Amino acid sequence: MDAKSTGLKIMEQFREQSELYREFTARVEDLLSVLLEENGIRIHSIASRVKDNQSLEKKVDKNSGKYTELKDITDIAGVRIITYFDDDVDQVAEVIEREFDVDWSNSIDKRQLIDPDRFGYVSLHYIAALNRFRLALSEYKKYRDCKVEFQVRSILQHAWAEIEHDLGYKRRQAIPREIRRSFSRLAGLLEIADQEFKQIRDSLMSYENQVGDQIALDPDAVYIDGVSLAAYIEQSPIIREINQALSQWLGGIPVLNNPFVDDKAQALHYLGLDTIGQLDSRLSASKQKVIRFAQNWLSGEYEDIMDTIGIFYFCYYCAGENGSEEKAQEFLASCEIGNPDERLDLARRILTVYRGLESEN
Repeated sequence: MDAKSTGLKIMEQFREQSELYREFTARVEDLLSVLLEENGIRIHSIASRVKDNQSLEKKVDKNSGKYTELKDITDIAGVRIITYFDDDVDQVAEVIEREFDVDWSNSIDKRQLIDPDRFGYVSLHYIAALNRFRLALSEYKKYRDCKVEFQVRSILQHAWAEIEHDLGYKRRQAIPREIRRSFSRLAGLLEIADQEFKQIRDSLMSYENQVGDQIALDPDAVYIDGVSLAAYIEQSPIIREINQALSQWLGGIPVLNNPFVDDKAQALHYLGLDTIGQLDSRLSASKQKVIRFAQNWLSGEYEDIMDTIGIFYFCYYCAGENGSEEKAQEFLASCEIGNPDERLDLARRILTVYRGLESEN
């Protein structure tokens, strides 16, 4: 059979099997998404595509004589995984290698091939099929002859690839020398950025793991930020006592973890509290007043409360302690709570509750 006839046969097979490939591609994307989640691998995005008629026909014509059957073409189905960090690419790779049957002869790690002084994106490409264990399942049997191309790269590598593609230049010698120099400088910057983002992530993880011990050893040396405040809330007996008192006041409702504490850290800084030690000392001295302030404020029915509730009402108590509507409004504005009209009403209520608390004494 001549090349033209073979090409026509392949395109006819594709028309007959295009729906099968669309199903296969969607199943692979869903399967990989589940596998990555089960392995605790966070990614930026995952997307799939099936070659259209025009792209496939162009590929067959360009590679005349290379293919005899549709199943010989390995990239009809494609799944692209974009990670946040470049070392996450290797974690995704481990999942693909473990869970799919990789066609090593057609797979390529372009990260290992790129010259040190060459510009261009680096990406990991796998050609793979479902492994024999999944093909033994009835829902996967019909995909026995289907292969998928996986592309895995970091978000910065992806940005490079998209911009380079948009510029329309893929060959080094097609670009003027001075512009090539700019490409090379930018490639170096992006590589440094990838490494720096990874270093920031690792440093944050290390800080999160150590800040609790730092608070226990020397709270005055620990600056208040979202991470340190969350650790303090988790381990502080004062916070625990306040939260338990308010939970009982509201009928014993559950106290849930609130991972969003950045706004509370900002409020504390506005109130002049910059370290965990300062917060702990001030909170210890005013604990019972904070509880009473919150009890006088709270009304209505609640299904649960957040573990930041003690810090929240401590901040309101301190805002009332300043004794001025204007200062209370400034505090609310600094925390981006409400619009100007709402802040006025809220500031007045803060002062009313605070003054009522003081009159009890």
